Amino acid sequence: MAPPTSMPDPTDRRNYDPNAWGGPADFARICGHSDESTINAWVKNGGPAGFPAPESWKQLPTRKRPQWRFATMWNFVDTVPDRRVGAGGGQPKKPHRYAGDERLELAQRLIRAQPTAKRDDLVPQLREQWSGRSYKDATWRQLITTARKLLDDERGEGERA
Repeated sequence: MAPPTSMPDPTDRRNYDPNAWGGPADFARICGHSDESTINAWVKNGGPAGFPAPESWKQLPTRKRPQWRFATMWNFVDTVPDRRVGAGGGQPKKPHRYAGDERLELAQRLIRAQPTAKRDDLVPQLREQWSGRSYKDATWRQLITTARKLLDDERGEGERA
């Protein structure tokens, strides 16, 4: 069974039969690469340890395209730690954009002190209290939104209305 032509996300294993064939573009997406150039280079020049040789070749009018079963591609990603989707060079993925950011902690303290204050009313206060470099108001609004969501989640309230 070939992947559908609308190309759902190949990292979501529910979308594909493990025995279906996929090409370098699918393999690249599964590995978290932005395009297939890395996979093509690995096929041509040899890839990292554990990189599987193509299981089949699809004949195109001007060349042959390597093919692997989705199960083979997922197995490579699962067994080679630095090739996991979103591995980001071995760095663990942050739980959210501002994880560990001092500005987020400042925003949370301000929201705890003024839980009913509107976001746009908090922005100038945050800007005034922040001693680091300056940021656009849009950044402060995003920080406040994230801080509120995290505080709501801690209290078990879920999404704010």
